[in-house]
Amino acid sequence: MAMEQSGRSRRRVLIFVDHYLPGSNFGGPVRTIANLTSRLSNEYDFFIFTADRDFRSTEPYADVTRDQWLHRENASMHYTADRSLKNILHRVEEVKPDLIYLNSFFSRVTVKILWARRSGSFAGIPVLLAPRGEFAGGALAIKPLRKKLYIWLVNTFSLLRNVTLHASTEFEKDEIEGRLTKSLRMARAAPLVASDIPGTATKTVMERLKRIPKERGLIRVLFLARASRNKNLDGALRIAREVKGEVLFTICGPVGDEAYWQECLAIIKGMPQNVTVNVMGAIEHEKIPEVISNHGLLLLPTHGENFGHSIIEALLAGCPVLITDRTPWRNLEEAGVGADLPLEQPERFVEFMQRVTDMDNETFSRWSIRAREYGLKCIESPELLAQNRRMLDEAMRSETNSRE
Repeated sequence: MAMEQSGRSRRRVLIFVDHYLPGSNFGGPVRTIANLTSRLSNEYDFFIFTADRDFRSTEPYADVTRDQWLHRENASMHYTADRSLKNILHRVEEVKPDLIYLNSFFSRVTVKILWARRSGSFAGIPVLLAPRGEFAGGALAIKPLRKKLYIWLVNTFSLLRNVTLHASTEFEKDEIEGRLTKSLRMARAAPLVASDIPGTATKTVMERLKRIPKERGLIRVLFLARASRNKNLDGALRIAREVKGEVLFTICGPVGDEAYWQECLAIIKGMPQNVTVNVMGAIEHEKIPEVISNHGLLLLPTHGENFGHSIIEALLAGCPVLITDRTPWRNLEEAGVGADLPLEQPERFVEFMQRVTDMDNETFSRWSIRAREYGLKCIESPELLAQNRRMLDEAMRSETNSRE
């Protein structure tokens, strides 16, 4: 795709994300970027540099042209297996972006770009970096020594000098600052807080769905996330096995950690007779609304989420949610749409699940209606768009401000 430079009126944002659509195994970051570009494509020109295959896949996408810019409705895409610094520099030269937006702290692409900046590459181009929940305790517990070493290198060599950091919540901002204090002091900047933008396409789909009536003494539970230690599938299974009544437990999502998955399978094999576990694995994002509509509770006792797209999708489908207090979604029980409980008190998760199990259809229907209304209010908030617009604009100004 030819890059026309003369007379361009809109600012350009070059986004680096390890995996993207049409992939379905990479979880939240894919939907975050898809929603951002969809909602703000009338104000910015977005370019996305990403892998030519899905997360943990050895085969490239069959119907995607590689190594050239492809124009899509909301962004221009570049799919490639070559994520070398040389190729990255070529793509930056082609796009001539007003902002580089990195969507991982630990990605190898991010590492290359940060080191190259220290050597003088990408001069004059502002950089915005979103860790996407990578500083949560559960996430840092995965390959901890490697991550601690890299954080030390980033702090020691000032790799974040004049880089703007994006936190989705105040909680994530505190997590970032707790690990990168030295780097942030040298950069003279605190992380910008801008909540992830929910998608609006799901809203139309949800309006056509019909929920299965609730039977007293039966609960259909959905775990919608990668099978990884941070998402705490083993904790969800342990909670479900303590509930009295008929429990239909569905696991929907790719395996993120094979060794951890084997631990979960061992728990599944030991489940009591009243609990039936159905493993769906990864599914296409377009099918998720229908899956949610067949369940009465989303159970996600995660160790930390910077947003939680499955949570808003469940609410829009009229499905109450049972989550930890380590996400942006708080005070759910007061709103009558679910509960956000301390991970250290699993008995409270069991109590809430038992409460939903014992509900009749009339009571559950009221919860379901409130959940959908709550979800609609969230996605229709103009403040979310305003936050992200301000974040992009402020990040673009940061390089100029740093030289003043």
